[in-house]
Amino acid sequence: MRVVDDALNLPASAQPLHRMSDLESLVRGHVEGQDWAKVLEMGRLPMTSVHVEDRPRAAIWLLRVKTLALHPPGTESVHSLTKEVREELEQALEELAERVDAFHTLPQFDLYLATRRWSVEDNLQVFNRLTRACMEITNVGWILKLRDRALRLMNARDEDDEEVTSEQRALLESLPDMTLPLSEVYASAEAGGALDEEGRAFIKVLRLDLDLRMADPWDYGRVGDAVFALPSPLQTDLRGLPRDDPRGGAYQHLTPNAWAFMWELEHTSFEELPGVLERYQEPFICDACEGLRLVVASLVVPPAITDGYLAEGVRALMRFANDSPDSLGESVTVQLSEGPRELDIGANGLRMASVGDLLLRLYEGSPEQFSRFDELCSLYRIFVASTEYAPLENEQNGDENMPGLPWLCVQSLSFQFAAACVVQGVAGRMRLLLDALRRAVDADEPVPYNYYTGELAGEDLDDVGAGRVLEALGQLVPRRGAMDERAERLWRDVVAPIFQALSHVSDDVRRRAVDLARAFSADLLAKGESFQLGYLEQVAGDPSEALRYYLVNIDSAKDVPEVAVKNAKLLWSRAEARRVQDLVEILDENAKTSRRADLVRELLADAKARASLLNRQDQFERTAVNRWPSLTAPARKLLSVFASINSYNGLAEVAEYAGMEMAWAQRHYSKLVELGMLLVTDHSFRINPHIAPLLERESQHAVVGRIVRAQGTSAIKQVFNSQREFTIYQVLVQLCPNHLVFPNCSLQSLMAYERMKELVNDDDFGYYLRASVDIVVVSSTTYLPMLAIEVDSVWHDTERQQKNDEKKDRLFAAAGVPFMRLRPVGSPSESTVRAQVAEHVDELVRSLRADLPGYDQARRLLENLSVVG
Repeated sequence: MRVVDDALNLPASAQPLHRMSDLESLVRGHVEGQDWAKVLEMGRLPMTSVHVEDRPRAAIWLLRVKTLALHPPGTESVHSLTKEVREELEQALEELAERVDAFHTLPQFDLYLATRRWSVEDNLQVFNRLTRACMEITNVGWILKLRDRALRLMNARDEDDEEVTSEQRALLESLPDMTLPLSEVYASAEAGGALDEEGRAFIKVLRLDLDLRMADPWDYGRVGDAVFALPSPLQTDLRGLPRDDPRGGAYQHLTPNAWAFMWELEHTSFEELPGVLERYQEPFICDACEGLRLVVASLVVPPAITDGYLAEGVRALMRFANDSPDSLGESVTVQLSEGPRELDIGANGLRMASVGDLLLRLYEGSPEQFSRFDELCSLYRIFVASTEYAPLENEQNGDENMPGLPWLCVQSLSFQFAAACVVQGVAGRMRLLLDALRRAVDADEPVPYNYYTGELAGEDLDDVGAGRVLEALGQLVPRRGAMDERAERLWRDVVAPIFQALSHVSDDVRRRAVDLARAFSADLLAKGESFQLGYLEQVAGDPSEALRYYLVNIDSAKDVPEVAVKNAKLLWSRAEARRVQDLVEILDENAKTSRRADLVRELLADAKARASLLNRQDQFERTAVNRWPSLTAPARKLLSVFASINSYNGLAEVAEYAGMEMAWAQRHYSKLVELGMLLVTDHSFRINPHIAPLLERESQHAVVGRIVRAQGTSAIKQVFNSQREFTIYQVLVQLCPNHLVFPNCSLQSLMAYERMKELVNDDDFGYYLRASVDIVVVSSTTYLPMLAIEVDSVWHDTERQQKNDEKKDRLFAAAGVPFMRLRPVGSPSESTVRAQVAEHVDELVRSLRADLPGYDQARRLLENLSVVG
């Protein structure tokens, strides 16, 4: 043989043109050696490398070689191929289909069918090729594929699918009646004589299915009778067949008579339902059909036995719902000469109404006197929602209290599990689920295999709902050990979201939840919920246990759990010294074994620092008794108010209780905190317990006397600085018998410190702190200054004193206190002084501001003084 593998690697100009005989021989050797890479290399040969005479034949042959290499014998399926390989395979098969007129005669045709996708274009292309193939060759498998593609095209044409493009929509609208080629293919297969008994049964079923799809209302009875006439197995024979659910669940054997029953139930009037039951007296082996038959019976039998039929119907329907409800109609079991045979129709199953639609029809048409009307409504709603995995949303009476729900749950545990998946309200779903688990354990009944737990997260619980969940959890605690494998698996799927929801409710709920979390701690840990356990212990339980769980989370998490680290630090940041020391010991022990020992040692150092700080704070609190004498009386008064109140809504409230201005209350409050008398956190306060006895004695309001004896020295003087001050003081005492008259008062005793600091400049304020005024008239009721008088002397003529006088004038003007300067000349008599006072008071009255505190009293005083002379 002149063609060898090495020749394939020669430059194009040096390569000889290959002859087909040589290529076939070479490929045969590679196939025998299963060298698929070499086979693919051959299949990819360019046509220019093949001898001109062989090219027509080689074009198809090389494509077949390529498909063999890309999908060699033993390949699991086209879906197991890589994207690149599958795309090359699809292209080769498409090109082969275009080149070969009778493509269906090649073995690659089945591979072509397997690789075609489900677009409108692909469906139409496959349908056209299969139509010709099925007319020429009788192949039931091809006929089923033809039917599947035809139904997909018909459904796409009849439905408003947003994914269908305008071009595809136009293509669909241009299609002829798809049922006609199907009818012709079925007729050709039946007339061809190539079918065995099973094949003939297949075609008969498919033809009747097409008749049902095309039937007009006046033909409903005829086509239904034709379906009913198909040979159906005896129920006793079917009972011996394996269940569709190998775990012992539902029977799903749809027989021709069950199929006919579904058709009649869809199209028969309610008045004729008794006749339908008369025709179908024997129980169906298909749980869906049998459940519907029993529901129909409950509507027509005497009321005394209604409940029994409906309860059995609910149980049958839920067996069906727990299996594979979407597969009903994908097969039909017929009677052949050798016994029952199940015919697999495919995903586009037989024409029949859905179980949910038939339940709705029965509910809407049920008589008014039907005693279980609410139950039938709830059965329909829960059945449809659970089989479609679509929870009830915004439906009236769709929560755990929906009418009829309790009775249905009692009749069927499976129904309760389904309701727990779909009812509105996470609290209701949790309660129904937990109660169903309890019932399953008590009755030793298995949990449904395909139970979908639904969405238990993303919705908040309120206190009432959480309370019901807690009660249900409490009933499950003593039964936890009796759960079988299926119940345990379901329980562990839901335990984490249940406790996550409970941990975000009120403090009272969390306190109750933490005890239950401890009972189920093994389950929570098995689901990796050490953080959840730690959080519940932190907010409602034992901080030491919280730290242990956080350390488990830190040690087991793939990445460092930052939230667990942060929460762990919060444990000792808010704990007292003794508790912090316990946490330090736990950290110290864990640091020896943790796989994140470095991180644990960092936490340990942080906790030790906190312990040291708390120790210093404790010493500071203990020594507060030594700082007690430095507290002023107003500060002690404010502290007494803090000790008396039960709630704290801000310092303004406490200041009001103490009868103290806010500015002074703020000043004394800061001092109390600074000296450690009042211990304040972010949201609360407490009195330092070490000064409690001292505060108790302070609150007794007793007078404690103590005499300080004078020494041998003396430095006393009169309160008046001159005889003139005394003279004027005496005059004012006589003129103001209803007021208090004080000599030599500091300005700080008349004017508010903080307010003056705001109103005047720093220089004037400094003088304010040092200065006094000679005489002040004070109200005996409000104790507000009514009038201030400065007695000037020749000393006031000095330049320095005049500057100070200007400062004092500005201070009184800013403070709003009426201010008069008097300067006696010589030795004026008492009447002269009175006259001088009256002379200046008129001006003071006119300048008096109405917004001043005590304005009315001050005005009356000045008016009285102005008429004295």
